[in-house]
Amino acid sequence: SRRLAQGSLHGHHPFSTLLHGDFKAANIFVDRREHRHCTAVDFQWAGWGLGAVDLVYFLTTSLTLDALGD
Repeated sequence: SRRLAQGSLHGHHPFSTLLHGDFKAANIFVDRREHRHCTAVDFQWAGWGLGAVDLVYFLTTSLTLDALGD
C-alpha cells in the first residue's frame, strides 16, 4: 500500500486513478441475494493509469458479442 501511495504522488497524468489491472467478471463477486453489493478480488496487477483501461478490459473480456452490439 505504501508503494501505491507513493506512485500516486509522482508526475502521472492528471486523470490517473488506481487500476485493478485484471478487471473481468471472474474477479467480481456479486451478492446473490440483493444484487446491490459487489467485491473485486485479485489485485496482483494493480497500479496507476487511466480508468478507461479497466473499463475497456471489462467490456471486452466479460460481455457477449450480442451485449456489445446493443
